[in-house]
Amino acid sequence: MKKIGGFWSGQYSIYHGTEEDSDIQYFSFQMKIKMDDDSFTGEFMDQTIKSEKSEISGFVQDDFISFVRNAPQNKEFREFLNFDMKDENKPLEFIFNGNWDSKDNSFVGVWELEIGEESQGYQEKFITEYRTGAWYLLRE
Repeated sequence: MKKIGGFWSGQYSIYHGTEEDSDIQYFSFQMKIKMDDDSFTGEFMDQTIKSEKSEISGFVQDDFISFVRNAPQNKEFREFLNFDMKDENKPLEFIFNGNWDSKDNSFVGVWELEIGEESQGYQEKFITEYRTGAWYLLRE
């Protein structure tokens, strides 16, 4: 188990567009982490989108890390993620998973956010839409 309490800086990307015409944008963030055995809680401060601080909670097991960022919604977030939420009071739940990179002394991984579910056709088939990207995290 990695002891990850303290301050961290990182960057995440968002993939917009299509496979043929991709558009990748990068955003900086900082995290303040408080460890409790193998789980942790803390704050996520987005440095690019000046939003309210988000709460995080997660765990570290061996070289694997997983945490959830619960971010309050606002107009800037919805524009930045390119979607309209039906329930604007519901926080955005970003799921981050990654692994320790011993070469760079960082965590690297992918994140995803479910932004909606739409019914398709008459057979009650549902299509779930996500936003996703990569991320990394370095100790300050």
